Order: sequence, then C-alpha cells, then structure tokens
Amino acid sequence: MAAIAIIGGGLSGALTALHLIRMNSASPLSIYLVDKQARIGPGLAYSTNRSCHRLNVRAGAISIFANDPGHFVQWLATHGGSGDPGEFALRETFGRYVEEQVREYSAARGSAVLRIVSDEAIGCRLHSDGATVSLLGGERIEAQHVVLAVGNFPPSSLPMFEKLHGDSRYVPDPWAPGAMERLAACSRLLFLGTGLTMVDVSLGLEELGFSGQMTAISRHGFLPAVHTPPYEYPAFYEQLCEEPTVAHMLRTVRSHLRDARRCGIAMQSVIDSMRPYIQRLWLVLPEDERRRFLRHVRHYWDNVRHRMAPQCGRVIQQYMESRQLEIIAGSVTNAIPHDDTISVEYRKRGELRQQWAEVEGIVNCTGPAQDYSQMAYPLIADLRQQGALCCDALRLGVNALPDGRLIDSLGIPSDVLYTLGPPLRGVLWETTAVCEIREQAAALASSLLAALSKELVN
Repeated sequence: MAAIAIIGGGLSGALTALHLIRMNSASPLSIYLVDKQARIGPGLAYSTNRSCHRLNVRAGAISIFANDPGHFVQWLATHGGSGDPGEFALRETFGRYVEEQVREYSAARGSAVLRIVSDEAIGCRLHSDGATVSLLGGERIEAQHVVLAVGNFPPSSLPMFEKLHGDSRYVPDPWAPGAMERLAACSRLLFLGTGLTMVDVSLGLEELGFSGQMTAISRHGFLPAVHTPPYEYPAFYEQLCEEPTVAHMLRTVRSHLRDARRCGIAMQSVIDSMRPYIQRLWLVLPEDERRRFLRHVRHYWDNVRHRMAPQCGRVIQQYMESRQLEIIAGSVTNAIPHDDTISVEYRKRGELRQQWAEVEGIVNCTGPAQDYSQMAYPLIADLRQQGALCCDALRLGVNALPDGRLIDSLGIPSDVLYTLGPPLRGVLWETTAVCEIREQAAALASSLLAALSKELVN
C-alpha cells in the first residue's frame, strides 16, 4: 500500500491529510500523521483555551476550504457562534473546527486510511523508494513521500538573557505549557517584542489575574494595527509589478495610502487589496531587493498586515491609557538577576544613554524562530546533516520550490520531501495564515496523489 508521512499535526499537517483523504478515490493509501500532541488540527496557534485569545481574521475569511468561504461561518452558527462573517471568533473554537473536520473526513475513509501517530519524528533517511521516518518511541514508518508540516518553532534564544537561563522568572517560550502562570503574581514585567505575541501574552496574563505594570520593548515600538470595517479597495497589482524593486513598490503603496486617506479609507483596506498578490510580488523580487525589504520595510509591513481583533485592540488601548502598559522603541542590552528582581539595561531608539529598569519577570515575545541552521530539533538536525534540508538564502525558512519540494545542498529539488506553511516564508513571504495554508495543502495533496499514481504505473 502506498504511504505518505506527514510530520506535524497542526493546521498545515491536518489540512494536508484532509485534502489527501478528500481527493483520493482510487488506490489504497495510508496517511501517517505524526505529532506528539494528542489533538490533531489546532496546533500551537489554536490550542489556547483563553477566552481573550481571538482570531486575527474575520470568520468569513478563514474557512479551511478555499472553494467554500462560508464553511466556517456555517459551522460556527451550529456551534454557538453568531453566524456573522464579520465575527472574530475564539482561536480555541477554530481549533475545534479544524479537528472536527479532519476526524469527520477520516471517518468516511474511502480508499485512504488516516493513521494518527502520537510520537515525535527524530530522523528521516531517504532511499530509492522514498524514506524511512524514525520515531522517538522506536517505531519506523516507510513512506513514498514525507511532508514536513512543522509549523512555527518557539522563539530563538537571546544572548542578552544568557544569565537568566533556567531562571523561572524568565519565559523563553510564552506558549510552553504553564509558562505564564508563574508570572501572574508579579508586579512588574518586561516583554521583549511589541507584536501579536506580546498582545496575546498581556491579554492572557490579565485572565490569570495579573494586575501589575507591563513594559514592552522592540526596535521600532510598533503595535499591530487593529482591524477596521472591511472596504473593497481596488487592486493595483499591475502598478506594483511595473518595476521589481522595493523602492518602486513602496512609492506605489504610499501613493495609494495618500489617496485612500483623502477619501477617508483606512490603510488596512489598501493593504488588504494587495493580499492576493503578495506571493507573486515576492517571487519577482531579486534576492538583494528582498533583503532591502527585510531591512527597511518589514517592520512597517508586519505592523499593518498582522493585526489585532477589535476586541483585543480596545483592551490594549485601555492598558496604555491607564499606563499599565508602556511601549518603548529601543533595545535591551543586558539583564542581571538578583534575589527579588531582575535589572534590565536598555537604550531607547535615537539615544546613546543606557537606562536601567527593575522587573520581576521577562517574557520573550519576539515570535517564532526562523533560522533552520540553528535549530537543534532532532528531525531538522538529521535532515540538515544529510544535506536534505537547507536554509533559504534569507534564513527565513527552508530552501524549497514554491510548490513545497525541498531543495537539497546540491541544489536538487526532492521528489520525496515536501513542506508548506511557515517553512516557506523565505520562498513566498506570506505563507503563515489560513488562506495561504489551505491553498498550499490542497495543491500539495493533488501533487502527491499525482506522483503516487505515476509511480504505481512505472
């Protein structure tokens, strides 16, 4: 029987399995979905059980089926939701939705059998007929194709916090089980990062009973924008791609932002009109232009593209108005632990003078690690050592083709190893949201089934 091993049971892996089951109607197929977590579908992003953690996308735009945009809204209507496509549902609810869909399709089965393996993949050896995946528990899986649906990894370690290694007052990964509970009784906390992770952490702490002071520091001190009522701003893709340079694209976007502002249209609507074309625009940019974007534009893009739900935005605004939350543009340079506090040295942006602050806890809110050359996870390290997995040139993910086939150290695309979602960040840039992952999962499932069919004929 043909077999496909999917490593990772979060959104990317779950949707790949779901589409394989939906599309496969001919030959018998075993689909191994490997993840050490018991639940399949929610993954890291949608496993939170906090009532303050909402989707950053409206319900009407987050169906897992691209050809049925109202699917999630309809599901919500029968599971306690309002049925309003403009609703910002709880992330936990979306996780249950994904999990339910996978289990429903796998129960129907047909010629595809989904085998959920609660274990950790620690190695993968390629051979002429496919690959052998080794699991921590000792089992081995033989498969013709392997999909690395590994999602996002915890934040990278930060050198300025080396002295805090093992100190319970420092949280290197805010999503680790029980990580935040121990800080709820603190009176003053420092967050490194001011993006969506910081928003989630601050909201979650309040739900745990935290009532102290919070300071968040990042290079530019930008908070994520808040979603505004949707408005269909006309697309201007043709203008953007007239010249494949960041300078030209930035001038074009700024021109439209000025036009929109004069008409009373929110900047969010202008950015939304670009959304369907971002991957195409990224693919035409030469590498030096991509680097220029990362140096000069990325922080602005992240600010307006990755937004807060209005409910979250209102709470953050209240924190700032009451001065419970202070946002600082600057950088942390040192942290010295004492018996009762941690002394943090930082410098505000544009100033030479160093300042010190006393806090009782620090949380790394810098977002997921992206440099695969530094990751020590056994499976990643094993594939890297074999030369089967390499970083992309920008160290944002793995080197791969846009269709997800990994490119090895010799520059040869693999016929066995595939990926989708966050590992393709350097290849496609925008590749972490549901709308991109659902399309990638469907396309990948189709490609895998076509490859298996060809292999059976040969």
